[in-house]
Amino acid sequence: MSVRGWSCVGLLALGAALVGCGGGSAPTPLPEGSGPTAAPSPTQTSTGPGAPVLAAYLAYWDAVIHAHRAANPADPVLARHAAGAELTKVRNAVARNRQQQISIRGTVTHQPRVSAASGATAVVDDCYDISEWNPVSLRTGRPIAATEQGGTGRYRGRFGLRRGAGSWIVVSSSISGAC
Repeated sequence: MSVRGWSCVGLLALGAALVGCGGGSAPTPLPEGSGPTAAPSPTQTSTGPGAPVLAAYLAYWDAVIHAHRAANPADPVLARHAAGAELTKVRNAVARNRQQQISIRGTVTHQPRVSAASGATAVVDDCYDISEWNPVSLRTGRPIAATEQGGTGRYRGRFGLRRGAGSWIVVSSSISGAC
């Protein structure tokens, strides 16, 4: 799809919506939003044995959203919430978008649940909704029309976490389709 000289195709990778578009000039800083960005569903509780894992998972998403919003692959907050191959995937996605003069703005909602936890490892399954997380031109600050391959905006993801130094960190992710 072509919009004002931009060729945009939405991609789903790393548990994050990524948009590939052509373009190019120096990024223009855009104002930050306020409030939470990775919102759990209204029915999610913050107590119980899985609460620290779910809190770490949502903090990971806040870091991913912040890095995309700022178009900053070196955002230091990312390294506090993701590690290894997962950190590399997210940084590469943000770098691709920045190179193409794109920031992604908005919210992502979640329906996470801890599906496994043993010792220093845990797995979170989530149906997350990225339909309100959209590409914005870094040059103009305006939204960019894009087509997302999956089409629904809601995806089933599985995220691996590991505990280290007292906190949980996301180390892997896989997407298994729409939910």
